Amino acid sequence: MQGRKLTFVCLCLLLAATAITAPAEAQKNQSRRPNIILILADDLGYETVGANGGTSYQTPAIDRMAASGMRFENAYAHPLCTPSRVALMTGRYNFRNYTSFGELQLGEKTFGAMLRDAGYRTCIVGKWQLSEGAFQAPCHFGFEEYLLWHFGMRVNGALTPGSQGSRYWDPVFYYNGKLLTDVKGKFGPDVMANFVADYIQRHQAEPFFLYYPLALPHDPWIEPPGYPRGDTENRRFPSVESNNYNSYENHYSLTHRTVFTFFARLRASQQTSAQYRRDPV
Repeated sequence: MQGRKLTFVCLCLLLAATAITAPAEAQKNQSRRPNIILILADDLGYETVGANGGTSYQTPAIDRMAASGMRFENAYAHPLCTPSRVALMTGRYNFRNYTSFGELQLGEKTFGAMLRDAGYRTCIVGKWQLSEGAFQAPCHFGFEEYLLWHFGMRVNGALTPGSQGSRYWDPVFYYNGKLLTDVKGKFGPDVMANFVADYIQRHQAEPFFLYYPLALPHDPWIEPPGYPRGDTENRRFPSVESNNYNSYENHYSLTHRTVFTFFARLRASQQTSAQYRRDPV
């Protein structure tokens, strides 16, 4: 990469400039620190976004983020999801700390731990795939609360592809180490989005960091709500924008206190990330 900064380094600089304070000063700065919501899309093509000239899909929320905020147009992403998330969470190039697929070394420090230590409430919602059956790992990495999919593919020690369960219909999610129940007939991304909205409501009076690594739009491309199950004509289009960005702002008055950051792990040779900021204090 010849010395060029990765997009996640820019994100870390943003966090350092706007959010992270010494623990001793955390209480004093409580009222003027912004909330931070970091959204990571999984396998989103550069050419699919309207702000990048795409015409095949409608992406008005992402386009608005690009138009109203900051864009990083000279950036790089990894060809696999797990190393992308390891790099983003730790702020380090993969050659320094990536060991194997589905693993984040316990000795690593993440932005979750940094913001927790700075007095933020912290939460992660979405795709995990970073520890094999270690349900305390998200807490170890700084997240006080989590709703996550994919804690490994081993059953009785044997590698069993598919054992991680569905991320879409009838999802297999874990809430703080316990299997989430009452999900029959529900669409996983909607379950996640509703949890995010609830978390924001519960913590809107205090600074929080919410990391939201989406399951969307990674395959399998199955029918989202609104399409008949088995509708092969429309099966490839579960929308990344179905995660209610607008409702987060409108319903919970986050406009003046929240930094929205959108980061996509992109499949194309050109990559970008967009950062949407609305008057953080």
